[in-house]
Amino acid sequence: MAKMKNTARKDGRVQSKVYIGNGKYKYVYAANNKELQEKVTELKTKLGKGIDITADMDTFGYWSDRWIALKKMDVSAKRWRSYESRRHYLDELAHLPIVKIKSAQVQQIIVDCATTPSEATGKPLARQTLVNLKNIAVQIFKLAIDNRVMDFNPADGVKVPKETEKETREPISEEQQLWIRETPHRAQTAAMIMLYAGLRRGEMMALTWSDIDLNAHSINVNKTVVFDGTVGKIINATKTESSTRTVYIPNVLVEYLRNARREALLVTSKRDGSTHSEISSRPAWGV
Repeated sequence: MAKMKNTARKDGRVQSKVYIGNGKYKYVYAANNKELQEKVTELKTKLGKGIDITADMDTFGYWSDRWIALKKMDVSAKRWRSYESRRHYLDELAHLPIVKIKSAQVQQIIVDCATTPSEATGKPLARQTLVNLKNIAVQIFKLAIDNRVMDFNPADGVKVPKETEKETREPISEEQQLWIRETPHRAQTAAMIMLYAGLRRGEMMALTWSDIDLNAHSINVNKTVVFDGTVGKIINATKTESSTRTVYIPNVLVEYLRNARREALLVTSKRDGSTHSEISSRPAWGV
């Protein structure tokens, strides 16, 4: 059982020494006995919940670094770089003890990012980016909770403003579709499939001729390209489990592919037949 003994200090404050187990004590300080009793009660409550009291000075930056290191083992290199970039919007919390951070502090960062132009784009962050940023904060706090450093996630109740800078993409026009169909180009096959089958860039880059059944008017989407740095690597999995699918394609694409088919493994590739890199794919496909 925790022991408590109040003593006065020369600076006018009072203190208690609370036993936290394994022969260790923790000192608690307050301006008066009432405040001291509240702090001691709070400490005992945390001890009763199994919270690691010795980690109360761990900073948010410390747990952010641990979180991003774990993510590197779980996600693609591209996704990891996105996490690494976005978590730095939370850097003003980095030096603070994670157990002392309040919801209002996280909320203010979200509000600032939603209203202040960023250095990268000159515009506030788009709403989906803000949602991702909040989720990063939630996951960092959750890692600390899972390690018994704290028992409350201050990012859970944070709100993302509804009215923020929107990420917009202009729909492809009829004239642009005509250009894709009628203009021979080294990226025409990729553009046709992405236009009429709706494949993502990584799925397109991993597509093989054996995945296409022209008689059945279908494409079997079952793999994607992920990037480690600029090098592309085909993996036998799509972005999500539900992304593995059969896509049925219109006659215009079937007829195009009949004429475009060639003796190669990949439907689209570099001139030597190898998988496109991050760099080589962009000039060809305009992405």
